[in-house]
Amino acid sequence: MIISDYALEIKQSGFSVYEQDVDEHGLLKSVRFGKDAMIASDLGTNETRTEGVGVLVGNDSSLKLNDSDTVTLEMGAAHKNQKYRAALLTTSDGIVTYDADNDAPTIWTDDRGTLTFSNKEIAGQDYTSVQGFANPQVSGYLAVWVPVGADDNQDARTAASTDANTDGKVLHSNAALDSNLIYEGFSNFQPKATTNDELTNVVIAKNANLFEKWGITSFEMAPQYRSSGDHTFLDSTIDNGYAFTDRYDLGFETPTKYGTDKDLRTAIKALHQSNMQVMADVVDNQVYNLSGQEVVSASRAGVYGKDVSTGFGTRLYAVNSVGGGKYQAQYGGEYLNELKQQYPDLFEAKTYDYWVKNYSNDGSDPYYTLSQNTRKDMPSSEVIKQWSAKYMNGTNVLGNGMGYVLKDWNTGEYFKIGEKNADFITN
Repeated sequence: MIISDYALEIKQSGFSVYEQDVDEHGLLKSVRFGKDAMIASDLGTNETRTEGVGVLVGNDSSLKLNDSDTVTLEMGAAHKNQKYRAALLTTSDGIVTYDADNDAPTIWTDDRGTLTFSNKEIAGQDYTSVQGFANPQVSGYLAVWVPVGADDNQDARTAASTDANTDGKVLHSNAALDSNLIYEGFSNFQPKATTNDELTNVVIAKNANLFEKWGITSFEMAPQYRSSGDHTFLDSTIDNGYAFTDRYDLGFETPTKYGTDKDLRTAIKALHQSNMQVMADVVDNQVYNLSGQEVVSASRAGVYGKDVSTGFGTRLYAVNSVGGGKYQAQYGGEYLNELKQQYPDLFEAKTYDYWVKNYSNDGSDPYYTLSQNTRKDMPSSEVIKQWSAKYMNGTNVLGNGMGYVLKDWNTGEYFKIGEKNADFITN
């Protein structure tokens, strides 16, 4: 199927107001009621009745329901006593797709518009029981159910308003927002291309019309940076666009995993011509494997963002935090003036609220707390041609070990090596 071959994943989808919930079995239940049905109790119109979509997604490959367990999709009042059929189901061999009503497994909603599933096949129809699977396409469970009789060419989207908003919000929760279908062209563990035609951005450009036909409104490109390729980290081994050294190298001279800079431009143009918005996956915090070293004070953060008690404290440490590459030196800061003219608020101090995800010490039971902070003015005249520790808050683990920077443990002073009459760094 195309999702597997092209290494593309659905990021977010919808064509009307919807509900999402995770049930007691760990299954995410996502329901789209259809146009003109804003809540589950809305009856909608005749058109609404052909547009409801129900999705079950889980990532537990060992999921096994008890005989008394049920899984439900509440399709809403607009879809009561209606016949549904499978569009996608999971099997032990992977995903099976049903392109038409004929031969697709079917199920009826009850008088409240609810579809009910269990660990048993529905009326003996293959693949209709809910259970976990582990295969190259699915680790867990995936099922999609749609109304029988829906027109293949129907367009259930709601057009966005052209009226200007003055409330300061970028997004507004409504049917138009839920009509957006965002698709990401991402390549993580898929094999690397062996020919030019297999490069991700080349494939995207060739299939732009197909993506438009699917109803995609926004296409998110994978992070286009060239991974450092040093193989000391997962992302710099699979070259997925993270863990990069040169923020501006988007495939110049030789292709990245996704293609050359020319392939990227071609893909963007093709998507625009097919009436799709193109979104960039901007990675701000993964500059990695820089060549130059500095001595800095260091602490160690764990996988959940908490400080790890290692004894680092404020002890000095040698880190690779200087550099950035050929294209950082060429393009760094080149567009600051233009950015300031078009988006002056980006450079101004601002107080904002944000949610912080917290974990217990063992990483379990995540919870959110609301915090507030003030961002300082960003200098628009400071051009960054290469990175250094003053711009960055982290580095990859270098394996040097604490105490790598020599210190007189009797006095607590650090040695300064190679300079006469200056044996110690002034504290």
